[in-house]
Amino acid sequence: MDLISVIVPVYNVEKYLRKCIDSILSQTYTNLEIILVDDGSVDNSDKICDEYKEKDSRIVVIHKENGGASSARNVGLDMAHGKYIGFIDSDDYIDSDMYEELYKNMQDNNADLSICGILNLYQGTEPKRNIPDKKVMLAAGAIKLMLTGLTVSPCNKLFKRKLFKDIRYPTGKTAEDAFILIEILLKCDIVAFTSEEKYYYVHRGNSITTRKYHKSDDDVIEAWEKNYKLISENCPELESYAISRVCWAYLYVLDKVVYADMEKECYRTNEIIKFIKNHIRDILNAEIFSIKKKVMVLFLYVSLHLYKRCIKYSLNVKRKVFKQR
Repeated sequence: MDLISVIVPVYNVEKYLRKCIDSILSQTYTNLEIILVDDGSVDNSDKICDEYKEKDSRIVVIHKENGGASSARNVGLDMAHGKYIGFIDSDDYIDSDMYEELYKNMQDNNADLSICGILNLYQGTEPKRNIPDKKVMLAAGAIKLMLTGLTVSPCNKLFKRKLFKDIRYPTGKTAEDAFILIEILLKCDIVAFTSEEKYYYVHRGNSITTRKYHKSDDDVIEAWEKNYKLISENCPELESYAISRVCWAYLYVLDKVVYADMEKECYRTNEIIKFIKNHIRDILNAEIFSIKKKVMVLFLYVSLHLYKRCIKYSLNVKRKVFKQR
């Protein structure tokens, strides 16, 4: 069995950390190196990491000053010895056979990257599972899958370590996953995918609410504009899908700005609105946007005030529904 290095950035998650680590320790694929990177936690997360290190020799614990998830993942990558690399967020957990299935799909298809589905868990609701489906794709097919809705998170994936030879997560950025995944996919020959959900993404109380806009949110636009350039140069047949994700990024930032009444604080507000209006046809033709969102964008074309009212109503409904769960 080949060694898989599982990298877990840890920061102030004492309430959830044990369940996360236990789910990794219980994997049916046992040849694991589990790298817990304590990113300067100020709760008891660091002590929990050390406690588990004493219980299982497969666990390596690294304590470092706080630098963010990217910094923690990069430290883990530098320390990893495995032929394959996996990532887990420390407040989530995984099925007992996730790495066995990812590894088997990778070996069966001689793939560079293996992906499984993610099950989104919201408190008080029964999750809906996908009908299992398997695909084997070239890089372009996998990129299209990402552009049309598959998460860019690394946590439901198993990577050949060589994919990270000259790639690291950008520090000081939000949307760090989006910054590098297309670059990684372009290095793949074969990608194996199953829609069967093996990774459990636990949504917390504020996970569907819109936080106050911060200038760092502009990183989302930067990431997808970078990806658009990469895709245009390497997979021009996917250019229309790539521009739709750039539009999504601009709308993501605009929604946060108008919901928080920060149009004046965001120096890019007019630039963002102009971009969206200039690409309204791309948005209306893109499959990643719902009919509801397309109608909202048409309202924006008429009036920012109308668009803002739609966004506030829509997000307030989501918040109300979530609080009732």
